[in-house]
Amino acid sequence: MTQKQVTQLLVELHELNKTLKTIASSLERKEVSHDIFPGIAFKAAPVSKEEFVKHYGEYVKRCSN
Repeated sequence: MTQKQVTQLLVELHELNKTLKTIASSLERKEVSHDIFPGIAFKAAPVSKEEFVKHYGEYVKRCSN
């Protein structure tokens, strides 16, 4: 293998390493900020936790039938 080929392989390896780091960073951000409502904006005022739990229970019943 020539010096030029070795150099080219090292450059390619460096680029692959940068790509892997970018992918890993992206995956870490996704794991940290799991949003069940991505891109959705709610215009109403927030409900109480009790009201949310009540309606969530109703939702689960509807989905289970």
